[in-house]
Amino acid sequence: MAGCKVMLIGSVTILCWSFIREDIDKPTLANQIALALRDEVIDLENAGIKNIQIDEPAF
Repeated sequence: MAGCKVMLIGSVTILCWSFIREDIDKPTLANQIALALRDEVIDLENAGIKNIQIDEPAF
């Protein structure tokens, strides 16, 4: 798996392209998504993935 490249969508893009809750402000939601992505990246690193790319096409 070390030769694999994993691409993830970033927190801003997920926020912009999703139906979001209206009772939580966008900065808080973006932070929550970013924390979940951080956990995913840590799990991928622990699995031996060396190449992880986070894309933000909504920028």
